[in-house]
Amino acid sequence: MRRKIIVLMLLIVMVSSFSAYAEETNNTVDTSYISKKGYPCDTGKAIGKLSRGLTNIVTSPGEYFYQIPPSMEKTPDVMTGFFTDIFWGTIYMFRRLGSGVYDVFTSPFPGKTNYRSSIEPETILLPVGDFLTK
Repeated sequence: MRRKIIVLMLLIVMVSSFSAYAEETNNTVDTSYISKKGYPCDTGKAIGKLSRGLTNIVTSPGEYFYQIPPSMEKTPDVMTGFFTDIFWGTIYMFRRLGSGVYDVFTSPFPGKTNYRSSIEPETILLPVGDFLTK
């Protein structure tokens, strides 16, 4: 019982020291070098870009399913539509994968797009969500 109390007290001290350290460092951060260079870093947008990139990397194989309706509409039969879907799904999958890798590695920097997506739709989840809510 005594050991549990000591461990609990140590955990409380550790957690409180982390929050005190975070408060202390947040007040003393010097960001003047950012404004001098002209690179304003927006943390919220950078995290959004990072998460969008990770989402695009993970969901890039979903392009195969996303390309099924256009492939079937543009071809005369099912077999041709299937092979068209494989072809375009692979191209769009690598496009989305590349966009995701680009977003992950450039997430701290606004760049020319100012944290916007380099591919439309931003993620494969947006069209799927629109389809499911109809």
